[in-house]
Amino acid sequence: WFFDILDTEYITSVRHTLRYLSETGSLLIYGPNNVHKNDISQQLTAEEIKDMLINNFAEINLQTKQINYLHNPLNSQNRLEEVMFLAGKKPKRNKENLEFPTNPDGIIYDPTFENYKAFNQTFFNILKHINQDITVEELAKIMQQEFNFAENEAKHYAESFISKLILDMYRK
Repeated sequence: WFFDILDTEYITSVRHTLRYLSETGSLLIYGPNNVHKNDISQQLTAEEIKDMLINNFAEINLQTKQINYLHNPLNSQNRLEEVMFLAGKKPKRNKENLEFPTNPDGIIYDPTFENYKAFNQTFFNILKHINQDITVEELAKIMQQEFNFAENEAKHYAESFISKLILDMYRK
């Protein structure tokens, strides 16, 4: 639903998502039938989105439908909205769809970079507490103490952190 409001290129967001899908996974996109951007050249229709994704999935299904938006007894609040339902099944992983745009002239300080920076600062703040072998439970306790996580949140995030760390360390 949120791809249309992200401050990154639509295809970049989708390609980032590809990295997390299994070989038989599906990406379901639903929302407005188009992507509105301030720059008219960046606006996309449902068909353009489908065409953009066709090389990234073995199968693409697209349906559009008019539905009531803000269904309300007051007629002034009702309107019909054209909505798309798109399913990309079985992601294709190839060099083209896993590469991301680069800018050889420097770094663009945009929301994507801000998220990257925040993620890495958080990653570092956790890593600095690990000086020996550690279990999920031990890391969860550290996260509770240092970052004020609730017990159930701490365990979830400790498991996620360790999984991400192992993937990053041993990815070839």
